[in-house]
Amino acid sequence: MVSGLYQEGYEYLQDSLSPDEWGYFESICFNKAAEKQWTFSLNRLCVYLAQKSQQKVMVFIDEYDAPNNRSYGQEFFTTVCTVSFHILL
Repeated sequence: MVSGLYQEGYEYLQDSLSPDEWGYFESICFNKAAEKQWTFSLNRLCVYLAQKSQQKVMVFIDEYDAPNNRSYGQEFFTTVCTVSFHILL
């Protein structure tokens, strides 16, 4: 889901990010980021979009609990809950 959002902004943000930001951006976009980097990926995308557009950015998340519900009882449930928590901060 998040990598899809990054892919949508790929061309729009390409010329406005520093080399370090672009490296992070591509790691999320192409699903190569470490688990820790995913935690604040949605927040960072909002920052990048706000910097480029010079406007505030809002994200509306529908069915925010779906990943938690689907992962319940699976070995990765704790990881999903942790990432979901940080995304919603």
